[in-house]
Amino acid sequence: MISELADGPVSEWRTKALIREHVRGAMAEMRARQEAPADETESRAYLDDLEGKKARIVVSYSPSLGQDLA
Repeated sequence: MISELADGPVSEWRTKALIREHVRGAMAEMRARQEAPADETESRAYLDDLEGKKARIVVSYSPSLGQDLA
């Protein structure tokens, strides 16, 4: 989704739809994690995955900003 927003032509409707889809998925994942038993290894992997997603968002938003924050 992030690459679609970064590479595709700007369309307000399309951007809103992609963001809405991303938020729905994140909310469903959050609810599933809250209902699942706690596992330290899985939690560490989840946090590492979030850091990776954050890095991809920063880089796709602005390549020069991503280099500054890396």
